[in-house]
Amino acid sequence: MVQMVRLPENEADIPAFLRRWGGRADRVRVKARNDRAGLYAGPDEDGGPPVRTPCPRLWRGLAVLSDGRVVPCCYDVTGREVLGSVPRDSIGDLWRGGRLRALRKAHLAGRRPEVGLCRGCRFPTRPLIEGL
Repeated sequence: MVQMVRLPENEADIPAFLRRWGGRADRVRVKARNDRAGLYAGPDEDGGPPVRTPCPRLWRGLAVLSDGRVVPCCYDVTGREVLGSVPRDSIGDLWRGGRLRALRKAHLAGRRPEVGLCRGCRFPTRPLIEGL
């Protein structure tokens, strides 16, 4: 899947994005901004205790920002946790790399609130994987 987050700043770029990727990717998606990484407070940010369950996003994919920086989460729209950049770095190397492994390890150990990017994030609010 290739997706783009709709923002006021990139609204005019959406038709070109759809033309570029339509027919090339299994799925093309333009989604609304939904930041749970603490940049924009939303109505679901209840201020409850920190979420300690591992976030499945760290095992599902990476995000590439418009300037080529690769981040571990699509909610990291400002590039606070940059893993590398394309085409300089291989996506496979970044996926298997030490920085992403360290983030996963912190989440699995219940230290998610210690990860700067994840500290204010409320996704998910319950374990999505049995036994975690």
